[in-house]
Amino acid sequence: MSSASNDGQKLLQYRCGRHPLAFLPSADLVATFRPSTSVAPSLLHGWEGWSASCAVTDGSDFTHREKVASHYQTSVVLKYRFKLLLCVQSALAVLCLAVGFLVRYDYCFLLTFSGYLVGVPLAYLSLRKNNVGFINTYGTACSMLGVFPMMFIIYLSVWTGTLDRYRTLRLVSATLVVVANALGMFIAKNLMIAWTNKTKKGGAHFVRGGVHKTGFARQVLDTTYKANNQLERKERRERGKAMTDTVKLALCGFGRAGKVHFRGIRSNHRCQIKYIVDCFEDPAVLKSVSSVLVEYRMLGSVKLVKTSEYKSVVLSDSDLHGVVVTTPTPHHESYVVSALRAKKAVFCEKPLASDIGGVMHAYHIAERDNLPLFCAFQRRFDPGMSKLRHNVAEGKIGRVFSSNLLSRDSPRPSIEYLKTSGGMYHDTAVHDIDMLCWIVGEEPVGVFAQGSVFDPEIASVGDVDTIAITLKFPSGALAVSDLSRHASYGYDMRLEAFGEKGVLLCENVHEDPCLHYSSSSGSSASLIQYSFAERFKVAYEREMDHFVDLILDPSTECAVSRDDVLLSTRIANAC
Repeated sequence: MSSASNDGQKLLQYRCGRHPLAFLPSADLVATFRPSTSVAPSLLHGWEGWSASCAVTDGSDFTHREKVASHYQTSVVLKYRFKLLLCVQSALAVLCLAVGFLVRYDYCFLLTFSGYLVGVPLAYLSLRKNNVGFINTYGTACSMLGVFPMMFIIYLSVWTGTLDRYRTLRLVSATLVVVANALGMFIAKNLMIAWTNKTKKGGAHFVRGGVHKTGFARQVLDTTYKANNQLERKERRERGKAMTDTVKLALCGFGRAGKVHFRGIRSNHRCQIKYIVDCFEDPAVLKSVSSVLVEYRMLGSVKLVKTSEYKSVVLSDSDLHGVVVTTPTPHHESYVVSALRAKKAVFCEKPLASDIGGVMHAYHIAERDNLPLFCAFQRRFDPGMSKLRHNVAEGKIGRVFSSNLLSRDSPRPSIEYLKTSGGMYHDTAVHDIDMLCWIVGEEPVGVFAQGSVFDPEIASVGDVDTIAITLKFPSGALAVSDLSRHASYGYDMRLEAFGEKGVLLCENVHEDPCLHYSSSSGSSASLIQYSFAERFKVAYEREMDHFVDLILDPSTECAVSRDDVLLSTRIANAC
């Protein structure tokens, strides 16, 4: 470990003049930058092939993402109900035509039939491209040519006592038409609100592809990007308009992380899995993946692709929007770079690459071609941890003195996984490093790390299973990470932020909502959740939803920036 001595402690830091800026894991890294350029992750300008990046998110864009998801979900649900209603109205149109001719050319029913003849086809057309004009015409036809004539029929049949042998038929038919048309106008009004942003507080303007143009999204767009990025936004917006409402994804790798993201994609109504890429030459892998697809009734809708056919089959598909990379760590860079070169959005489990140069290269391609590149740090999307970070940023505890993060894995990963994990510092500790820097809101100026190994099997692969890391920040705040590969009692994850006004805690999630029980014989608590997949189930779903936002809405700011990834990688390298 490269380090410099400071008062008996091992510190790793880089100084430019009199100001400590960032860490240098090795001397080789210095050669990759121009001498006049700072290597601080937030100041990476001037390096060959680089351009200015977006500002690091402060968590405020979670409101925007939740609003995007809410409006989109509203639109999808209403469209489905509207289609069912249009089928009912088509049947009512036939009924109105029959009653109109049966009852001596009853002009009220024939007028309603003409309203359906105009309104229903236009309503179907409006659903294809969210056409507000067509659905507005439908609403007018429902009210003027449907509700009013039928109300007149009901008035004649009930209040005036007009009698004929078809009175019951006319009354029932008119009532059905009024109810159906009233429901149709209600749904049409809500669809127009979702599509045209007519709410008082502002919201999302949905066109095909989910692109925002007004309201809150425009404010985010204006405040996040500078004038020199206007052309880039225009190009990405045009690409977003060309997309359909459903994002089609390829899942590369179906191991431990792949299965977690498979469930996350399946539970998201805005995206679907089109391909799964893995070593299907192995019968055991093929059987394992096929059994999962059979369980979820997806065997016929998902195409299984061998790793050798990744470029020729998956990346050549022009209908594919993005790639989710969950392969073993050594293969991340090749999958990511290949997908970016094929103009696909990329979601990748950390790390993006095995070294800093590979990470930089991937982001260079993504920024050059205006493509979303999302390195997944799922803890940022955990409800409790993101709330804690928001409270720190809001100043609830004042100036931060220290932050402590305890991470103990369960169950212990298999030896086969550990051989390709990249080591505990890059596989596990990098999550803690990212979280602590995110909580404090600063780039550290020093790091001290020690590791031990107690498991003989882990020792045989040259890794450690117990780690302690201390980070020091420019404000004087300290952050401590305590990690272990295995906790016998479950997945132990606790976060604390301590400041001048108080302390914030994010505790473990328990299996039983009734956490504690006390009686005369003693007290007991329910078990904490068993594994990371259970503990961060919501976080995985949220980060996949964020990736879909990045594809559908070019104005969405990535929650994990290039500088965040580079900072965490450099600190992990330094440990």
